[in-house]
Amino acid sequence: GISGSGKSSHLMARIKERARKGQKSILLVPEQFTSSTETAIYQALGDKLSGQVASYSFTSLAEKLLGLYGGAAVKTLTDAGRAVLVRRALEELGEEVRHYRRHRRSAAFCRLCAETIDELKSAGLTGAELALLSQNAGAGREKLEELAAIFTAYEALLGGAAMDPGDRLTAAAERLSP
Repeated sequence: GISGSGKSSHLMARIKERARKGQKSILLVPEQFTSSTETAIYQALGDKLSGQVASYSFTSLAEKLLGLYGGAAVKTLTDAGRAVLVRRALEELGEEVRHYRRHRRSAAFCRLCAETIDELKSAGLTGAELALLSQNAGAGREKLEELAAIFTAYEALLGGAAMDPGDRLTAAAERLSP
């Protein structure tokens, strides 16, 4: 439904009804809405009933699951840390990087590259798979090959440094799998 059609009011009424019956509810909301959702829950349900509701973003749910089932002690990189790791990957690749060479010292490029790697990971791709896909990319093949090399070098460095935030969801899912 469109904004203002009553979706949130309906959902909050159902949650309140469940809380009054002693039933717990879990809300999964986008990262940017976790704080406002928790405030809305407290305002609608008060001290007593708001304890029956847990609100999670995808990241906080992964953190909770990793805390319960193991793996939460792994250090997770910040966005700035991810950009630094991309820069280190570019430095390690040295002369292999020709197209992105002039950008290797650019913080904005490293941040954008880290975001691109995150998107690729979200799509389920690895650096090796991207390298295979680049073979049929036509005119952009060389740039895509370099991106695949950066991605692969980033992942290799990541293994010894910390966990990428996007990998926490995968790790949580693996911990839950039989």
